[in-house]
Amino acid sequence: LDCREMIRLAGSDRVETSVKVAEEFFGEKLEQAVITYSQNFPDGLSGGPVAFSLKAPVLLADDHNKTCVKYLRNHGCNNLIIMGGQANISDESAEYLTWSDADTYSSFMEALAGTADLAQKQGWLYGNSETLPPCEDGLVACDRLISRALWAYDTYYRDQPVGGMTVFNMEAYLTAKGWERITQVDALQVGDVVLMKTIGSSTPNALWHSFVVAGFRSPDDIDKYDAGNQSRIDAGCLAQGVPIDQWEMREFYCAFRMP
Repeated sequence: LDCREMIRLAGSDRVETSVKVAEEFFGEKLEQAVITYSQNFPDGLSGGPVAFSLKAPVLLADDHNKTCVKYLRNHGCNNLIIMGGQANISDESAEYLTWSDADTYSSFMEALAGTADLAQKQGWLYGNSETLPPCEDGLVACDRLISRALWAYDTYYRDQPVGGMTVFNMEAYLTAKGWERITQVDALQVGDVVLMKTIGSSTPNALWHSFVVAGFRSPDDIDKYDAGNQSRIDAGCLAQGVPIDQWEMREFYCAFRMP
């Protein structure tokens, strides 16, 4: 570097600055990275020689990690060397850093679209996931699509049971999270999670169905994100201009609206 030349690399905080440095000196594809807690500089100093030997950047992680996660995701990196003990970066936080779509979405609908796209591109199969995060086993259904999107959207929804939220526990789970229960089908709007029951039933069963409203003009003309069968998953989960019950075997039970 010519001593007469000056380059300033700066972000809005120390975490973003570490990303700016990585973007300046490392390529588009990143094989590995050294992660250290942003509030503990000795771990960062210790990580310097490690990063040098690996030809890897040192990235700072904070209590939210969104900046760091977004960089790692965009550069295809999930091989991490974590500096320091669990008091700074826990095993759970480290796992979150390596999860491909962790908390990089600005809205639930964006997370839903991203999850539907992931299901289509990765060839997920129709079925009931039994993992956390939901669908890590490559299985997705109507309710698991929603539970995975919520998981990706916000850490507030990371307390789901194994396999994710289902039609069996959806009402209890979402109302406990402060979602408003909507009982009038004409009141539906974009972003509402709809729960459909089998005609004549009052208790959730395996034939109950769920989807998310992507557009609403009338109960007979809606757009929806729906992973209710394999053909829908393969098509990207978005159905447009369809009635609320395409197959006339279910009826509207209620919907839930995010607070």
